[in-house]
Amino acid sequence: MSSLTRQDSESPFDAAAYFCDYDHDAVRELSSKTVICPATFDRKSTVEVCVGETTRHKMEAKMYIHDDGSSEYDEKWLGQFGDRVFRHKHGKGGRTGVKDLRSNIVKSLLGDFKLEVFESWLKKDFGNAGPTYLYMVDSDAYHDPHFFYRLHEIMELYPKWGSICLYNAKFHAPRPGRVEKPSAIIDKNTVIRGVSAGISMFFRLQSFRDNPSKVQVPDHRGWDGFYSREISKRKVITSLVSYVEHFGKGGFHNKGNWDRCRALHPTAYLAGIRESSISKIELS
Repeated sequence: MSSLTRQDSESPFDAAAYFCDYDHDAVRELSSKTVICPATFDRKSTVEVCVGETTRHKMEAKMYIHDDGSSEYDEKWLGQFGDRVFRHKHGKGGRTGVKDLRSNIVKSLLGDFKLEVFESWLKKDFGNAGPTYLYMVDSDAYHDPHFFYRLHEIMELYPKWGSICLYNAKFHAPRPGRVEKPSAIIDKNTVIRGVSAGISMFFRLQSFRDNPSKVQVPDHRGWDGFYSREISKRKVITSLVSYVEHFGKGGFHNKGNWDRCRALHPTAYLAGIRESSISKIELS
């Protein structure tokens, strides 16, 4: 058995204990240079549970919520979960709408989309230099409280990272019977993959500035795969212990059940909140 294959009976990873003596100041500094951008569209109860949890644990980061013209709520309601809320006109739907929304999120941070809105926000929140890092997340991403600690640890482990993904799932792992390539293994909990899950993508903003022609995702391309190739250069550092749980039922890729997008090897915290969080979403 590969050292990267975990037994089902293995106790979930205790991130709180693991990071107890970590450099807390360094993690806080990292968060202060980061803008987190959830993309939302309807699914009110999912947004309340998942985006609300990310907000509680964002430390010094700023949360810029980008809403795709939802009908279930307005900017005022979303404002309880973010530092800034921008409501886009509802997109074309499907893959095209998603890729345009994600492209415009990046453009808004580079001065190429709604400059009259974002320029003053960014200057007030980050100063003249602006944010250093962009963390793009989905509205159904539920984060472990120590997700910024894991981001910092990965940055230290592999300084040449292209992007970082904190979510591990069967759709992005090697197919049954296969294992991670030895050359892709950083340590037992961390690997290099060619494609990131769109639910959790952490970038240097400079990577987009260095590739201006690749900011707009072209038609007929998935935004996460395109950015993995053109921005991350296939160096997607992925945490095999998931610091993100995916409550994807009712979303773009999952109309059916809670288990389809379930995270592999979630932290102990995420394993512990799963059932209660599903209940909250279903009862709201």
